[in-house]
Amino acid sequence: MEYSQSILMGFQIALQPIHLLFCFIGVLIGTLVGVEQEGGSGGKESAENTVRNLAGFRVRIDKPTGSKVDRADPFSVQVNAGNVYVVRAPWNQIWINEMMYWPDARFKDQGDSAAGAFNMLRKRGRRVGAFRRTKRATVAAG
Repeated sequence: MEYSQSILMGFQIALQPIHLLFCFIGVLIGTLVGVEQEGGSGGKESAENTVRNLAGFRVRIDKPTGSKVDRADPFSVQVNAGNVYVVRAPWNQIWINEMMYWPDARFKDQGDSAAGAFNMLRKRGRRVGAFRRTKRATVAAG
């Protein structure tokens, strides 16, 4: 798919009424932005600069410990149990398959960021996920 077609598809999805509703709810309750601070002084400076650039938003710096695989395990368990729900979109099945096979999936950053968001929300005691689907996504054998 061409780059311009991808952008147009992204706007078509983003401007659907259900997605605009989620956006409105996020603005209403205040969206939390999580910034992962990598180790060392460079990681600290990078996180501080990101927070500074996000002035006006609710930002929390996360200082993860342990390996990426260990940090992703709670999220991976929930994905494989069928307990992770996402807003319906054309990319859902591809993304779910990647999350199921993480860290052996092709795109490791997607799994790492999703696990980080899951853990951040879990620490805050909030319910994680969107509205429950009536039909579970099918998982392609890999």
